[in-house]
Amino acid sequence: MNTRAYRCFLGETKVSLSINAAFEVSQISASVIYNLNLPSIFDESGLQRSSVGITVYTVTGFYTSRMDVVVSYGLPSDILLGSDWMLLCKPVFLDSRPFILDPTPETAQALPHPHSWQPVNSSFLPLHTVPLASDILFSYHQSSSTHCNLPA
Repeated sequence: MNTRAYRCFLGETKVSLSINAAFEVSQISASVIYNLNLPSIFDESGLQRSSVGITVYTVTGFYTSRMDVVVSYGLPSDILLGSDWMLLCKPVFLDSRPFILDPTPETAQALPHPHSWQPVNSSFLPLHTVPLASDILFSYHQSSSTHCNLPA
């Protein structure tokens, strides 16, 4: 899978996000750690790690995850979610479009703590960070060169 860019928040700060299953462990840019003054530690093997809470948008909702990530340099984005996140959250991608489909109800209910998925109408997300799903779907229908059908 190629690295793809998605919409994401780290706390209330918008950050760039890439998802790539070729990376076993999720990572965060050292500049984000420094700029947001996030705590980090060095583990026994000398890797710098941080525990972060992230929000990753889907078409009509969002995943929230709290996870330990490795602090890295030279990433293609602020945060890179690897196969560790993908195996737990099971995101569904729509061809090469820059957004993630909502999980099935079964997948959403089976997410292990501290990962979850919420619809946009949830009160857990500040209103100014809620994506406009209609804008996402409108842009999809404007260039529907894929074979996946979404309701208009």
